[in-house]
Parts: sequence; structure tokens; C-alpha cells
Amino acid sequence: MLINFSVSNFGSFKNKVTLSMKKTSIQQHPEHILNKKVLSGAVVYGANASGKTNLLRAIGVVPMFAYPNSVLQLNALNSFMQQSNTPTEFEIEFESNGINYIYFISFNSNEILREEASFAEKSKRNMIFKRVGLKTEYGKKFQKEWYKNRTYPRDVTLISKILSDGIIDNKISGYEHFINIDEFLSKIATYEESCV
Repeated sequence: MLINFSVSNFGSFKNKVTLSMKKTSIQQHPEHILNKKVLSGAVVYGANASGKTNLLRAIGVVPMFAYPNSVLQLNALNSFMQQSNTPTEFEIEFESNGINYIYFISFNSNEILREEASFAEKSKRNMIFKRVGLKTEYGKKFQKEWYKNRTYPRDVTLISKILSDGIIDNKISGYEHFINIDEFLSKIATYEESCV
């Protein structure tokens, strides 16, 4: 279930823009609210060239960062960046199998600059991993040597590397969170217009 999606420096979005599915204080149509907190659907409308397609395109790019078998060419996304010297950033908050997650990525045309994943537990945010450049740290539940021994190039996401290295097949500690993230991202990978 999508909760929030934010994008900046991509397509027609120079500054950060957020699509929020959180309910408001409006009491009309309560049947359209899931779990008492999130809208069951949304409509995006506006004039031609107002960013509707770019919003869908941005949402469609995010799952590509997690695909272990696909090569996401960052330089191909460069043509969708507003400013080449400013990082492009995506942040997606969602619920998968009853757990709230946030996945954030910042990149330029050459490398992943920052990547983070976290989950909520008992109203506390818990880090799964945080990557800045090639320096990575893991949350307390992900301290096994298996995590610490991951190596990856600058233009490959940590999440795709972990998924391709067999975290799920080997049932490494914390693998359930990667299953949940992967399941959600694969569900939103429905917008077929390719950017790369």
C-alpha cells in the first residue's frame, strides 16, 4: 500500500514534489479509506505538460533500483534530470505485509550518492541499511557478517546487490524485510513506458 511518494530533479520536477495517500480531516466518503489512514485511490489530473506523465514515470523508475537482474543505467536517466549537477532523489513510503517501510535513493548520472531503507516497529523507525557513497552501515537486526561483506560498484544499488546475492534463498537474518520491499516494488512496476 503506497503512503507517500516524493521526487525531485526528475522530468518536470525541479523541487521536491510529494504525492500523499494519507487521509485528511475531510469526513466525506469514509469507505475510501484503508486501515483508517490511507486513501484507497487517487486521481492525478491537470493541463497538458503539467507533469502527470513524469510523476508516473518517476514512480515506475523506483522498482528498477531493486531488480537484481536488470541494469539501471544512471546516465540514461540524466536526460530526465532538471539540473545535471543536482542529485535526483526519490523517496517512497509504503506498507507491505503490515509493516511500514521507507526507501530513499539519491543519485546523479554516474553513481548512487545515498540510499536508505528503514521500517517502523512500535512507533520507532529502525534502520535496515544506510549507504553514503560506498560507505554502508546496517541496523541492529542486520549485523551479521553476511551483510558486512557485500561489495558493489558505485552505480549499483545496495538493495539490488543484496537481493541478487541470495539473502532470500539463504534466509539470512532480516531477509523478510527484503521480501516485503521486493514484493511491494514489483507490484508498482506496472508503468511500462521506459525511461532507460
